[in-house]
Amino acid sequence: MRLQPNAENSSLLQTEALASVLMAMEPLVVWCIAHGIGHGQLSRALKHVFFENACQQLQEKNVRVTDSALSLLSGLHKVDIGTFKHVKRLKQSQPYDERLRRQVLQHSVSISPAQQVLALWRVLKLPNQLPYKTMDTTLVPVDHSTAQTGGTPHHIQSFSDLVKSAKRTTSQGYSPRLVLQEMKRQGYVMEEEDMVTLCLYDKVQAEQIEHRQKQFFAASHDFLRAGIANLQPDQAPAFLEANLNGDHFSAESVHELQNMARQWWTQALQQIGERAVHLNEQDEKQGATQRMRFGVYFFAEDMPEPEPTPTEELSATPLAPSVFTFPLNGKSPLNKP
Repeated sequence: MRLQPNAENSSLLQTEALASVLMAMEPLVVWCIAHGIGHGQLSRALKHVFFENACQQLQEKNVRVTDSALSLLSGLHKVDIGTFKHVKRLKQSQPYDERLRRQVLQHSVSISPAQQVLALWRVLKLPNQLPYKTMDTTLVPVDHSTAQTGGTPHHIQSFSDLVKSAKRTTSQGYSPRLVLQEMKRQGYVMEEEDMVTLCLYDKVQAEQIEHRQKQFFAASHDFLRAGIANLQPDQAPAFLEANLNGDHFSAESVHELQNMARQWWTQALQQIGERAVHLNEQDEKQGATQRMRFGVYFFAEDMPEPEPTPTEELSATPLAPSVFTFPLNGKSPLNKP
């Protein structure tokens, strides 16, 4: 039974909820860092997510959506709320296509120093290859109007000059070498023999990567929503959400189990898929509005190193047995009925 919040346990429940959110966020943060998204960018983007969900919850509870109510529920400053309301009016005044989606996101996200250098490189129409350092250490401030008039900023003779010309990198004290390392890590540039070369990606390949990312996060989004919905006291019937979890496997055993899971998924997909196609054909004619997603996952990794046990307690401490958990109504699916 889910514990209901009250004056005594509300603080404890919030602490536990935040700890759970941080655990779920960890793999997302790993992905963000790998793609050059820092804490500041993610924090700004999350403001818009808090705003949209606060609006939705107030509307569902028939509460007047005021700036004060939104600020109290979401924790956002009223200045941010005013900005997001303006963006929302823009969305409602014209079709919400991909171009507008990117404009909305730009109201919430600031680009990283590496991305700013990359953007400045393209806007100023510099050569695709620059030396890392300039022989002449005197740097003339960048005249950004050259990009608009079609002129060439001849005073930027190297990658170091370019980095020093970017306002964000200069104000935050990032060195050209540090920015270069970050841009190499993200695949923006290559360095060879003191020359920095801009990496130009194939448009088709970039679109394929973006499509795979959208598919993955759409599936992850629904998976999280199913679990969170099951935590609500009024959710009935519960969504299917179960897993088999075990420790102390060899790599060979994990490989065998993963192959079994793939074979089972192929069979399940064929059976459920055929039925889904049949039902969809007849339901769509009747104007049905429900959507669904059914999927599986398999994950494995090395177990974390155990904490060192004091020598005097080692002999008295039994070895931990392999752990299995079956979060399916608290019963093992291996038990016979």
